[in-house]
Parts: sequence; C-alpha cells; structure tokens
Amino acid sequence: MNLPTLPPTGPSSPASPATAPVFPGGTAAPPRPATGTVRILRAAGHPLRWQMLVTLARDGPRSAITLAKELRSSYAIVTKNLNRLRAASAVDSRPDTDRRMSLYFIPPHVLRDTPDGERLLDYGHCLLRPGLFLPPPAARPPPLATLTPPPDDGWHDRIMP
Repeated sequence: MNLPTLPPTGPSSPASPATAPVFPGGTAAPPRPATGTVRILRAAGHPLRWQMLVTLARDGPRSAITLAKELRSSYAIVTKNLNRLRAASAVDSRPDTDRRMSLYFIPPHVLRDTPDGERLLDYGHCLLRPGLFLPPPAARPPPLATLTPPPDDGWHDRIMP
C-alpha cells in the first residue's frame, strides 16, 4: 500500500497555502476591525437589541430593570445586550437621580424626526428606521416633568383612618 508523501513542515520549510495559518471565518488573513456601520448593524441585528432600540427611541431613557419588565426578559439578558449596544455606541448611559442605577438612552444627536412624524436613528454613517410614527406635536402628551399631581382632597383619610 503506497501512502502519499507530505512535504516537510517545520521552521525550515517555507509556508505553503496548505500550511498557512487559518483565522476565524476560514480565511488566510486576520479579520479586519469592524467599522462603525458594521458595529451598529451587528448590534441592532439581534431581535432583543432591536426591540431595546425601538423602545428607547419611542419612550426615552429607561433603566435596565424597566426595560426587562417592558420586554418581558430577564435582567441579566437585558444588561448583557445593553452593554453590547453601548459598546457599539448605539446607546449611552448616565447615572439615575439616586445614582444606584444607570439610565440607558439613545444619544440626542442620533434621534431625528421627519416632517411626516417618523422617528429615525441617524448615526451619521448608518440610518435606522424603526418604523415609529409619532403623533403630531399638539396630540402628544406633555412630558412627565410638566404634569402636576391632582390636589389632595383628603380622600385617603376618609378611606383609611
């Protein structure tokens, strides 16, 4: 039985295509670093992360706990995916007022509303259309900061002595 002979390998033999190093993806060249567009698209390509972007674009800053409740997911999964979005510069975070939690938000320079009421996410090199159509400004509810609580008429004292 004749076995095929293999060319010598080792430090003294020249690298041939058969012995060249193989990088992830099966290529002979190292992977290129991802550009901003690729990072954003990879981050937004996951269904849960896309829902997070849509929710943050529609409703504004949210904590990870609030997002987990709204999206019916676990806190650990939500924070992991928020960190992926933040690493891709798709979202940003800041401490909450009590400094115990972080609020995640889409950077204000990214949010863009069109004249027909559609909200876009414009990252400069990548434009995402989450399909959000906002009501006209007159029909929008006022921000939470401008809402005043109802006057205290003492009804709770009558119910609970």
